[in-house]
Amino acid sequence: MDFLASTAIVIVGAVVFVPFVAVGFFGALATSPGWRFGVMAFGVVLLVLVWFLASGRGDAQPAVVFGGRTGGSDELADTDGSLGGLWLRSLLFYAGTGVVIAWLLVTLINVRNKARAG
Repeated sequence: MDFLASTAIVIVGAVVFVPFVAVGFFGALATSPGWRFGVMAFGVVLLVLVWFLASGRGDAQPAVVFGGRTGGSDELADTDGSLGGLWLRSLLFYAGTGVVIAWLLVTLINVRNKARAG
């Protein structure tokens, strides 16, 4: 895979990351415990799905493309494998990471504020 393909995955991944951060943010602020933990479970399921899809991949591509100064992972090599699986895994990773990180940040801030107030 070349530099442009890995850069495109990182850019689209960033665009996918932002709305899923909002999902995690609003999920953590939900008043119902079912919604709060359901949103976290959704993010974890996305990350487990990435791991599951990456463990059985046969497309000769890395599991996920991570951002960096060069636009992609340093393990990217030119292969003739299909890019579809790499795109799917990468976008699921960015979506799941956005949900989990936002949920954890909001939850930890709420716990800290309750501890200070109490």
